[in-house]
This record gives sequence, C-alpha cells and structure tokens, in this order.
Amino acid sequence: MKENKKLELVKQFSEKELATIIQKQTQRIESVYQPKATKKKFKVAIVSDTHLGSKVCKLEYLNDAYDIIEKEHIKTVLHGGDNFDGNGFVYKGHIYELSIIGFDNQLKFGVENYPKRKGVKTYMIAGNHCCSWKDADIVQAFAKERSDIVYLGQYLADVVLNGVKFRLIHPIKSSAYALTYFCQKELEAIPSGEKPQVYIRAHSHTAYSFFYRNIYAFGAGSFQGATDLTNRLGINVVNGFWILDIEVNDDELNSIKTLSSKFIPYYN
Repeated sequence: MKENKKLELVKQFSEKELATIIQKQTQRIESVYQPKATKKKFKVAIVSDTHLGSKVCKLEYLNDAYDIIEKEHIKTVLHGGDNFDGNGFVYKGHIYELSIIGFDNQLKFGVENYPKRKGVKTYMIAGNHCCSWKDADIVQAFAKERSDIVYLGQYLADVVLNGVKFRLIHPIKSSAYALTYFCQKELEAIPSGEKPQVYIRAHSHTAYSFFYRNIYAFGAGSFQGATDLTNRLGINVVNGFWILDIEVNDDELNSIKTLSSKFIPYYN
C-alpha cells in the first residue's frame, strides 16, 4: 500500500520536475576544503541578502563594502544567499516589489553590476529567493558567467579556509522574539563531531554575534531595505557587513587562537 502511494505521488511530477527535486536533494551540502592552515593570520568578509532586482536593493552600499574589502586586502568574501530577489512569488505581493522581473533580466543585471574587485573571490550559496525558479538555479548560472564567484549549493555549505571551518546557512526560519534564539537552537542541534568553527546565519536580515559551544556565530546582515514582508513580520532590517580577523593556533585542529570582528553598518 505504501509503495502504491509513493508511485502515485511520483506520477504527479514531470520528468523535469523530478530531476530538479533530485538535484536539490544532492546539492544540500557542498564543501570547499583547504585542510591545512597555509596562513596563521587572515581576514574574511561576510555579506548576505543582497537581493539584486529588488526596488530596495542597496547596491551602492554593496559597492562601498567591496571598496572597503579591497582596501583592507581581503581576498575572500562569504555570501549567505539571496543574491537575487527571485521570481516575484516568494510571498504575497512580492512581484510588486521587483525593479527587475525575470530570470534572464536579473541574471544579466547581476553579471554586469555585482561588485568585482581585483583578487577578491566571493563564495556564495543560493537561498530561498534564488531558488524560487523551479527549473533553473540563478546563482549557478551567475557563477558560470563570473570567474570571481564560486557557487557552493543552495541552502547550506561548508568552507574550510586556512584550516578554519566556516558554515554558511540560509535557514527556513528568520527571526523570533529573541534575536539569536533560532541561531542558538540550530547550534545546539549540530553533533559535536560536525561543528564548524564559524557559523554564518543569513535570511533574517539582522546582525549579531556571540560565542556558543565553541562556535563563533554571526547574523550576516543584509543589503536590502525594508519590504512589505519585513514590515509585516516586525523585522528590524540591518544593512551592513562583517569583517573577521582570525589567527589560527599551530596545532593539528587548526583551532582559532583569536577572532576579532567588526560590523560596518549602513543607515537608511
């Protein structure tokens, strides 16, 4: 009986839709590894939720951020997802908040306008807005057009740089009654042997930092202004980005000796 129900469920999807579902399952986690600490001291920048194609995308802030990144000689940027604003149907009324409509138009805009600085590479996951097109992955297409962009997968990815394990996540839940509540619960759910050293949580458009379970956790911030949805959800949108200055211990674990962080805010 259960097998018959599964078969009936499968028959409801086209071959193309099934291929997309399988692809999304296999792309749940992607990893980029540089296992050994080649540098004992290094800097990393964190940006997220840039929402190209939104009427309230703060592209001028994003360009300023990359100018600062370049001036500080930072070579690696970690992007928490939602680089594009999506198909216009992520939530009710979303279509009216787009300045650029359509997959091809948003992709072209991103290829031509997302900041590019000499020697700077951006590692990026997709996020729910970028995954709103069922038959194509816009961030994957974006990375094929831009040599400075590395596509990591859709919602979750691990990146190991100079021996330090960073986790990028674009979760389902955004914010709660307490700013860091969902982030704390997610950290508690990670088994001890699988913990990252740095946890970067996107999607909520908020910024915070704390140290818990020997993990440095960060709310990634955003480069999109307030929307009808964030207003209805009561989210205090924070524009800005993080710079992390990290020193690694000389041990087998590549443990973090010191991590200092600064958040560069932008005000509306």
